[in-house]
Amino acid sequence: MNYGGSSAKRIVLIGWHILLFLVFTVGCQSGIYRAKHLPAEYRATSVVHQSTIQWGNLSSSGGSNSRISPGDLLEIAISSGLNSEEPTPVLARVSDNGKVELPAIGIIPVSDLELSEASRNIQEISIQRGIYLHPNVTVNIKTKITNQITVLGKVANPGVHEIPRGGCDLISALGAAGGLAEEASTSIEIIRHTSNNTFAENGSSGPVQKDESENLDESSAQLANYSHLNDSKAQDPNRITVNSFAQTTQSERIDLASTKSISSNNNHLNDQDVVIVHEREKRFIHVAGLVKKPGQFELPVDQNVRLLDAIALAGGLNSLVADKVLVIRPRDNELQPLVIKASLKTAKLDGRENIRLSAGDSIQIEQTPTTIVVDTFSKVFRIAMGVSGNVTSF
Repeated sequence: MNYGGSSAKRIVLIGWHILLFLVFTVGCQSGIYRAKHLPAEYRATSVVHQSTIQWGNLSSSGGSNSRISPGDLLEIAISSGLNSEEPTPVLARVSDNGKVELPAIGIIPVSDLELSEASRNIQEISIQRGIYLHPNVTVNIKTKITNQITVLGKVANPGVHEIPRGGCDLISALGAAGGLAEEASTSIEIIRHTSNNTFAENGSSGPVQKDESENLDESSAQLANYSHLNDSKAQDPNRITVNSFAQTTQSERIDLASTKSISSNNNHLNDQDVVIVHEREKRFIHVAGLVKKPGQFELPVDQNVRLLDAIALAGGLNSLVADKVLVIRPRDNELQPLVIKASLKTAKLDGRENIRLSAGDSIQIEQTPTTIVVDTFSKVFRIAMGVSGNVTSF
C-alpha cells in the first residue's frame, strides 16, 4: 500500500510538472509574460532627449575651417629676400586635387594645411627646385570656399546656409540653422546631390598683379593645372569650361540618438545637400479600468514613464485593493499583441515589475472577485455612514 501511495504521488507530481510546462510554453508562444520576466527584445526603449545626444560624434574628421581646402582662393606673396621691395601677391585657386600652381615654381600641394604650413611648404619646394635661395613666403586665404546647405524642418532658423567646405558636416549645418527646435525629432534626413563634372582647367600665362587683382573676378582665378602653363591653344586662360554635368540625388536617414547609424563618413555634407529635421511624433498610452480618470495620455518628451507613473497620470486607483494589471503592447508585423501581466504591489517593491511603458501601450487595471467584494462593501459602508450622518443631524 505504501508503495502504491508513493507511485500515485509520483504520478501526480509528474502530471503537475507537465501541466506547468504546457501552460508556460503556450503562454510564451501566445505572447503572455510576467512583467519582471519580460524578454529584452520586448522591453520599451529608453527615451532619448536632445540634451543626451553625443554631438561630438556628429563632427566629421574631414577638415577644419582654418585649413586650406580645395576651391579656396589664396593670396600668395613670395620675395627673394635680396631687396626690401614689397613682393607682388599672386591669386591662385586650390584645385580639386588640393594643389596650387605658381608661376616659375610649378604645382605645390597645399590642401588641408594651415597657412603657416602652406607657406613653409612653398618655401621648401621653391628651394628644392632651385628657384629661390632664401625666399620669404606669405599665404593668406582671400576667399574661403563654402558649401550651400539647405536645412529644413524643425530648426530655429531654416533656410540656405553657407558653411566652409573644409568643416562642412551635419553638426555645422544644424548649428548654422540655430540648432534643433524643442519639438524636433532625433531623426534626420539628408538628401545628397551627387554630380558628375568634367572641367577643362586652363592655366594662366603669368602672375596676377596686385593692382589687377582688385578687379579680378575670384571665380576666374587660375586653377592648379601646371601642364596647361604653355598651352598656346587656350583662348582665355582664366576660363573654366564645363564639358559635362549630370546630377542625381539620394536620401539617407540618420538617428542622432543611435550610435549605430552614425559613422565617420555619413556626417560630411557636400555642396547643395539638403538636411531635413523631422518633427517628433507624439506618443500616447491608454489607461483604463479601476482608475479615477481613465483615458489617453501623452508621454513626455524627455523622461521615461513606468507602470506606476501611468496610474498616477490617470488620477490613481479608485479601488482599495486593485492589484492586477494587464499591459497590452502592439508588436510590429504581428497580429497578436504582447500581453504583460503585472502586480502593483510587486511593482512598488521590484523595479523589474514596474516596467517602462512604450507608445501605444494599453494599461488595464483589472477587476477581480476581491475588488468587487471589497469595493461593494466600501460603497455600502459609505452610503450607510451617509444615511447615519443625515439621521443624526436631523
